[in-house]
Amino acid sequence: MQKLLMVITIVLTTALFGTAQADGLPKAMPFTNLSGQEVDWPKGLPGKKTVILLAYKRGQQSAVEDWVAQMGFSPSDNFVQVLLMGRGARFLKGMIDGGLKKAFATQDWQDRTYTIYQKAAVLNKPFGISGTKQMQVIVLREDGKIMGKVSGAADAGKIKQVKSWMK
Repeated sequence: MQKLLMVITIVLTTALFGTAQADGLPKAMPFTNLSGQEVDWPKGLPGKKTVILLAYKRGQQSAVEDWVAQMGFSPSDNFVQVLLMGRGARFLKGMIDGGLKKAFATQDWQDRTYTIYQKAAVLNKPFGISGTKQMQVIVLREDGKIMGKVSGAADAGKIKQVKSWMK
């Protein structure tokens, strides 16, 4: 009887409060890239598996650029770079996006770059991420399942791990 009560308690707790680790994106989530195209994530991402380089602060952009360089990404590869800003930054959207369009001058790079003007929870929650202190690298399948994730600056071990998830 005690085992049955424990199982029921676990099932009810999971149903009511969810699990601590997210498995992926729950549904189609529309985001607009720097080219102005609205893309439904995860289905509209560039590959069957896509590397998402997620930065929360301007200072993290250099870590994203380092990941791009160390992974050897070109605009035709299965990756996107995302700058997730708070909703309060929306009033600067034109200026921010304009500056990024100059930095990523070609259509191909703009297709791979997103600025999202929402709370961090919009991606942190479905990706099972807490906090915004470090940039994140997520490998996501087109069905929304997370293959793996790491945080922070690129290094040989993390690069190897991300490449293994992309196979």
